[in-house]
Amino acid sequence: QCFERGIEISSKNGAQLVEASSLTHLARVLVGLARYAEAEKLLWSADKLLTELRYGPDKAHEIYIMQQQSICYDLLQQIMVSQYRYREGLEMAERMRANTHMDRLQDKMRANFNVKTTADHMFSLARSCQSVLVIYSTILRFDWNVDKGEAEALEQLCIWVMPTEGEIKFVLIEVTKEHNQETLEAIVDNLRTALCVDTDTERRGTGKPISNGIIADTPEYAWRHPLQQLYDFLIYPISDFLTVNAGLDFAPHRKVTFVPHGYLHLVPWAALMDNDGKFLVENFNIQVLPSVQILAMCQLNATKLESGGTSSKKLVVVSGSAERHDDLPYPFEDPVADEGSAIADGIGCTLVEGTRDDILAGMKNSRLVHVAAEVLAEYCVGCTWGGFMAQDGVVSSKDVEVMDLSSELVVAPCCNHSKRALLRGGDGIIDMCRAFTCCGTPTVIYSIWSTPHQSTARLLLNFYQRLRKNPDKAICLSQAQREAATTDPYGPASWV
Repeated sequence: QCFERGIEISSKNGAQLVEASSLTHLARVLVGLARYAEAEKLLWSADKLLTELRYGPDKAHEIYIMQQQSICYDLLQQIMVSQYRYREGLEMAERMRANTHMDRLQDKMRANFNVKTTADHMFSLARSCQSVLVIYSTILRFDWNVDKGEAEALEQLCIWVMPTEGEIKFVLIEVTKEHNQETLEAIVDNLRTALCVDTDTERRGTGKPISNGIIADTPEYAWRHPLQQLYDFLIYPISDFLTVNAGLDFAPHRKVTFVPHGYLHLVPWAALMDNDGKFLVENFNIQVLPSVQILAMCQLNATKLESGGTSSKKLVVVSGSAERHDDLPYPFEDPVADEGSAIADGIGCTLVEGTRDDILAGMKNSRLVHVAAEVLAEYCVGCTWGGFMAQDGVVSSKDVEVMDLSSELVVAPCCNHSKRALLRGGDGIIDMCRAFTCCGTPTVIYSIWSTPHQSTARLLLNFYQRLRKNPDKAICLSQAQREAATTDPYGPASWV
């Protein structure tokens, strides 16, 4: 009654944002009561109001509007999955990903594609890139526990497997109810702790020691179990679908594309380990994308480059500033090592250092850009996250997305996903990837944590050497990772 009264008053007074928020809250209550038809009607009304506000002239509350719209799509996804409408649930999961950003790439995608991506569109993308698409989404349901007299949070994991041919496969995993696991996020946290890849900003206030840039050689038993746990949840339920569609036996050209959701962006997909002790990358060539629409934009960029892109053979390595700025959110306490120099010497290219203007000018008309500077995941400008250091400040994602880069490949190995930034609604690694995609780059390679610089240089030099013989970046990187998995002394922490 309280929400209904709020909807009535806000509608009379023209307070669209308050009305949309009240509609969403009331719908959440109705979803908990399994009154799905009523809840869905309210959520579509809220979505209409929020869309009008989001793309209207007033930008004062755009972050809050974006968050409310994401909640709206999340609840619609819950309704559709509960009613066995799995294709619609997939489309809603993709719409939720596509609408969680307010940047120039979002505007470009709205201009080039239908924002309401359908399952048929995703099928055509899977066929065109000759890769199986595996799309994940986590749902947090609140069910009333009669014995305890309170609502319980129950996590569900939705997995859609979209082959190049055939039907969509859907798997629903009751993470909490059937597996007695509170959340997959706890396993991801345990893995990052075991691999010693937590950022120093995340360690502060938790009692964990600050790394000060020291590389820890962690024993295999510490990280093997969480890697196998994640494999059991994320890969094992769909392993039959993957082997049937990607090839029963390993073939050098078979690819699988993972599209994670939320904290699953922190998962080291290539390093997930089966019960036989084999890493996932030993069986498949792997690529990871923030959303299916990003894949469509990357293909559009590749087509533009083929038809009228740069013929430049210029290769650029961007090195960060060695100076420290105490007001910036560095992931680790040590400055970036001379990985940039090692890569520049190894592949014979230009090393670009200096001010923001020097770096932005140096990246133009380059066939390859290798960003050896540390990406600052928690650096934020407006609604856009991410940046890397120059001598006179930060080159932000906002600076990158307005460039006309026309590069075939951007590599950013000095990244570290920030869980804190993900929880606050953004992440500099994803936004930096989106920024390079926005300015015309078809392929962006990035790490999900900061790796030892010598290991990074070895891995990427191997990758670049393979790239001279094979233009498929995903296959070349997976081959380099397979080799590193057997030779690198630091385990997965050094090559994911």
